[in-house]
Amino acid sequence: MDTSVRQQHWLRSPRTSLIGREADIASVLALLQRDDVGIVTLTGPGGVGKTQMAMHVVMAEREVFGDDIVLVDLSVVSAPSEVVPAIAQSAGLRSTAETDALESVSRYFARLGTTLLLIDNVEHVLAASAAIAELLALCPNLTVLATSREPLQIRDEHVYPVVPLSVPRREDDLSLVEAASYDAVRLFLARAQAVQPEFEITSDNVAAVADICRRLDGLPLAIELAALRVHVLPPNAMQPRLEQLLPMLDGSSRDMPQRQHTVFSTIGWSYDLLTPEEQRFFRHMVVFSGGFTLDSAAFVASRVPGLEMHPLQILTSLVDKNLIQREDIPGEPRYTMLETIRQFGYERLVESGEVQDASGAHADWFVDVAVRAASACRRVVPLAEIRQLEIEHPNIRAALSWLLSTGQMEKLRHLSIDLGWFWYVGRHEHEGLGWLRLASEPREGADIRDRAEAARWAAMLAQRVHHRDTASLLDRAGVLAEASGDARLQALSTKLHAIQAVHAGEYDAASMLLDTARTQIQQVDEPWHALDIEFNRACVAFGTGDFATAVATLERVREAGIAIGDLIVPTWTLRVLCLIASEQGRYDRAAATLRASLDSEYYAATPVRQQYSWPLILGCTAVLAAKLESWAPAARLQGSAAADSRSGVIAHPESATFAKAEAEVQHVLGDDAWREQVERGGAMRSVELGAEIERVLAAAEQAPGAASRDEQDIVLTPREREVLRLMVEGRSNREIAETLFITVRTAKAHVSNILAKFDVESRTAAVTYAHQHNLV
Repeated sequence: MDTSVRQQHWLRSPRTSLIGREADIASVLALLQRDDVGIVTLTGPGGVGKTQMAMHVVMAEREVFGDDIVLVDLSVVSAPSEVVPAIAQSAGLRSTAETDALESVSRYFARLGTTLLLIDNVEHVLAASAAIAELLALCPNLTVLATSREPLQIRDEHVYPVVPLSVPRREDDLSLVEAASYDAVRLFLARAQAVQPEFEITSDNVAAVADICRRLDGLPLAIELAALRVHVLPPNAMQPRLEQLLPMLDGSSRDMPQRQHTVFSTIGWSYDLLTPEEQRFFRHMVVFSGGFTLDSAAFVASRVPGLEMHPLQILTSLVDKNLIQREDIPGEPRYTMLETIRQFGYERLVESGEVQDASGAHADWFVDVAVRAASACRRVVPLAEIRQLEIEHPNIRAALSWLLSTGQMEKLRHLSIDLGWFWYVGRHEHEGLGWLRLASEPREGADIRDRAEAARWAAMLAQRVHHRDTASLLDRAGVLAEASGDARLQALSTKLHAIQAVHAGEYDAASMLLDTARTQIQQVDEPWHALDIEFNRACVAFGTGDFATAVATLERVREAGIAIGDLIVPTWTLRVLCLIASEQGRYDRAAATLRASLDSEYYAATPVRQQYSWPLILGCTAVLAAKLESWAPAARLQGSAAADSRSGVIAHPESATFAKAEAEVQHVLGDDAWREQVERGGAMRSVELGAEIERVLAAAEQAPGAASRDEQDIVLTPREREVLRLMVEGRSNREIAETLFITVRTAKAHVSNILAKFDVESRTAAVTYAHQHNLV
């Protein structure tokens, strides 16, 4: 038989390489050659390159199947009943009705040897899946490779998702070598050079190219269409116009299928296949930014008129069709859209006149999310709530912007206030400050307590980053608190003024204000702020050289914080304890507190480790290195801390201790050598920094001058002595918790503190140490 009839004109060796798909092609080839695989379906969103990948697979499979390859393009087929006749036609058989065609095709394939059938673009005729399954059952020597935006869901189907190409992350600061490691960037370069051979990715345009590839979601079709325009718009000019250009990015290749002439027409092909109900649901989901959960989707969908299907049913269908993706993360599943698909959907939302309803529902949901988070943070700050808000940060920004644009200032005020702990713990001070200042402004009908609360949070955030307007914001918070007559707000305002004095090193004024704040806070139920006041009293003692009072207060604060389930203030105490131990020459103790700080749940559970507190850890380690006379490492750590743009301005007494160590290191090394080491430290990567810190800690633990441990050295809190006594009795963490009426996590924290203070690694060693030193 003439095989040239069966191999249609679109089966030709691709002239361009398929960048970034080498591993995928190998995996699909391996699947197709397995005896237990009847059909492999390549799935993925429009523009991801399923057809191109299938063509490369087919060309590679010629070694196995020879000329026994039949290819069918279903994009021109309009009804499921036409699929089997289309297969027959591609095989060179006479066109007949569907039932006759199935019999004819099955007899034909039965006469051939091992045969590969490529069926392209199945998504719009999925009802024909049953006929394809029947054909496979009748022809055991037949293997099918299909492309579809959703699975065929037939027996023996192996689904192979074709995902977008790898793109640089938003925070990547790329070198040219690093940029070339991303498949999307490589594709952009190759296609740009096809129209402008002299085009190169340089240090001047690498950031723009990376951003273009990222905003195009790594979709090969979108990247190719954008790259074809570099002779008109260089990357730096294309980047700021990309959102406006996207619907108009069209292909100049006349042999492209019509549905791929623009990015939006490719997505529109999938959208048009949805039911009206699915289209309405899809349009409303585009108001989410950065993803959504089933619950949030169901809430927004509840405002959509005419939805009879359960949101989970529609969501499942849209995931199957690759218009929505499920994120592979632990915990509650989240769903997201590629940004190109989301932009397409937003245009459809605008056309439908549904923006107001969808965006309003979205904002209402996240107002409620913030209310629940604020309620959970009433006594202490559970980091799980902050982590969840961090995940929803893009949605929070979208909700705030919508409320502002529609003049819903009352909702905006409450949302900004309820996000206070998120702004503070999540290190979004400048962003939160902008919203809270707006929320505290006088407006008709605004409640004075709400304005005072907003002003208090604004002052607290400004103080954290030493904003130039901190003093005026503190004054505003104080005036509004007084006008509100609210004892809680007045106490918290006094506390902020006290902390401001601590930060300025005005310890006498700070002591008086802290005493007043302490008295006031006892009249209201604010356990976290009470802890913060005591922590700052310890900082005053440290700043004035009263180390004994500082250590005793810090230990008491740490224990109290752990007892109420707080992770923030107890972790703060470790940094100050480290600095005091370094000043006292107790270098092993300083190393132990630093290790405890680095290993704390607070750092492990929040983004703070890589934000505000990280430069402070570096500063503490630099102080310890200077005390050990490790001058060059100290300078490098100082340089790394100074280079971290997230550090802001460090307050007294830490800043005074850091400055003293820096001056000493600079004096010993000399200006030139010190500056050289500082510059080296500023350029160090995280792995190098980790190794530098470890070397300093190891040296401190082995330092000849480290204080010997005896029973006077070990300062155990009363609660820790109770825990130690139960450890000696052989009680487990759970038994300790039940005996002392504390949580298992708190018991575990106390045991960890004891091990750190004894500098041992096991409970058995701790018990032995306690007996040797008469601590029980």
